[in-house]
Amino acid sequence: MIQRNLFRNFNWYSALLYTMIFSPTVIIAQSDSLKKDQINVRHDTSEFPNIRNKIKDQTFFIELDHNDLNAYIRRSLLEYQIGEYAACIKDNTEILRLVPNSTDAYGNRGLSYVFLEKYKEAIEDLSKAIELAPDKPVCYVNRAFAKSQQGNYQEAIDDLDKAIALDSQYAKAYANRGFNKKKLEKYNESLQDFDQALKLNPAYTEVYINRAFTKVKLKDFDGAISDINMARQYSPGMETADFYVNRGKIYEEKGDKINAEKDFKKASELNK
Repeated sequence: MIQRNLFRNFNWYSALLYTMIFSPTVIIAQSDSLKKDQINVRHDTSEFPNIRNKIKDQTFFIELDHNDLNAYIRRSLLEYQIGEYAACIKDNTEILRLVPNSTDAYGNRGLSYVFLEKYKEAIEDLSKAIELAPDKPVCYVNRAFAKSQQGNYQEAIDDLDKAIALDSQYAKAYANRGFNKKKLEKYNESLQDFDQALKLNPAYTEVYINRAFTKVKLKDFDGAISDINMARQYSPGMETADFYVNRGKIYEEKGDKINAEKDFKKASELNK
């Protein structure tokens, strides 16, 4: 039987909230790794065996030379990709042994701490990254992520304000500021940030999801359905039983029982 809780598998955090900051900058969207406030997109694990083999390769180089900086960097990135955060922390600690003032290592180790719910350590590292690179917007976005996970939404907004002041074209910063404003029930302000994020990046799937949720709060059900459909358009992999349950619930709240039942029926078929 299909459970019809509204958005039961859609939590509303941007999957691109955080950005690893190796040089050159590497953006990783691991939405399945977020423990809360995430959009639940099924993660493709088919590459995991290949990534693990690459980790073994870097381990071989490190065993040959315990000061091989590039091998530590490559291995930590690979570990992060498959959610091995404790290992990533150890490798970034080694990077800091070799390069004590590495902004990237502090930033990436801090993000790994967030996923392990070690927020004190995370904030310390992410603040150190800001101290070392106060003009790098991504550092503020990453610390905002940690603060948001703690429930410190206003503090997260303050960091995102700084990121946007440094880069007014930073779609991710607008997207995440909109999310935090939504958590504070500032729905109209939240929509303004989501709109700006989509203006800068029209294919930003997670923003459509977040904006849809906000529109539901404002009883704009047609707008919410439109945004859900746009998210599916840009990320066809979203079209799962959960997608139809969630869209069906919006139809149901709107009072459109015909389309609601169609979506619930489709969800049942996909669940089989």
